[in-house]
Amino acid sequence: MGVVEFYNQLLKMIRREGGALIYALTVITIFQSIIKISRKKSSYIILLIMMLVISMGNYFNADYLVYERMYNNAEYSRLEPVFSLLMALGRTIGLSYHQFAVMVILIGFIIILSSIKNKNITNYVLLAYLFYPFLLDVTQIRFF
Repeated sequence: MGVVEFYNQLLKMIRREGGALIYALTVITIFQSIIKISRKKSSYIILLIMMLVISMGNYFNADYLVYERMYNNAEYSRLEPVFSLLMALGRTIGLSYHQFAVMVILIGFIIILSSIKNKNITNYVLLAYLFYPFLLDVTQIRFF
């Protein structure tokens, strides 16, 4: 099988299986990378970049359209006050919902990293976070 045929087969699988295949391949790659370079202090950057890539391409979850509707309509001010304030700020500066979601995710990652950065276990904490809470945080963005 040539490279082009492999690429075409991979694209067909991605279209058919959706984001689950991409996520599984990413997790496997990240896990192997962390095992190989876990002794390096900067190796958490690779894991963080992969998590950002996963979260920024997150269009296919069940809550995406609901949150987009909430973002575009001001009538949802009964939500959590801080999240409502962030949504109003995002609309004021002209962000689309996806740009707003990326901003919230980046703020969340900054908070997580600032709490564990000086520890020697940063790689392992991020890897553990990737396997369970990350999936919920990316889907249910207001709880991030």
